[in-house]
Amino acid sequence: MPLDKDRPPDKSDFHEQPGSFEWYVVQKLDQLGHGMDRLQNDVGQLQNDVGQLQNDVGQLQNDVRRLENTVGRLENAVNGTENQDGILTRLSVIEQTMATKTWVLALALVGLINFTGMVVAMIKIW
Repeated sequence: MPLDKDRPPDKSDFHEQPGSFEWYVVQKLDQLGHGMDRLQNDVGQLQNDVGQLQNDVGQLQNDVRRLENTVGRLENAVNGTENQDGILTRLSVIEQTMATKTWVLALALVGLINFTGMVVAMIKIW
């Protein structure tokens, strides 16, 4: 039976006779179908992981805001103490470290989202 070049072959295009070429093609199509199912499950899991990472980043951003507020209150409390410059320097380092960690997490999330998008695109192309 001639195949239509505008669409991928389907099992119904072949008459299965064990050991024949058609039978072999049907077996391979079944394997591809199972592989696609597993790949789609993996993509679903990746999307769940991305959602969890987004939640984690949101929580960390809230934590950073709370810490920034705490640093601000500490800076106000430090005004008027003897070792004001040393304490303010340490508070500044803490603040910069928190900001850096937030950016690293955000970039990791963007990388995972891009990877998931590529996997989804490959599935759609395939």
